[in-house]
Amino acid sequence: MRSKKLLPAPSPPECGVVVPLGPRRCTDGSVGAQLEALFREHQRDLHRFLKIRLGSEADASDALQTVFTRLLQRADSLEDDNLVSLLYVSARNVAIDLIRERRH
Repeated sequence: MRSKKLLPAPSPPECGVVVPLGPRRCTDGSVGAQLEALFREHQRDLHRFLKIRLGSEADASDALQTVFTRLLQRADSLEDDNLVSLLYVSARNVAIDLIRERRH
């Protein structure tokens, strides 16, 4: 009887790494493009920020996606005064929303 060769399992992605779903959409100087660049730059720190507040890797990853989605949906109405601060305030608000949902 032949023995089967088992291939090693693929290693899981790093914590806080967001896998892009498609090509970059915002390549101009718009607020959406700035948000995307800032999100890519700060995603690890934002993930850590959310994990501390939510206590779970999975919840932090979900919340991180929610933050980015919400901000991109509102990109046209945002001003680019301090987008890094906006990322963290939005992350805090998403974390609060999730904690409130858990209580109910």
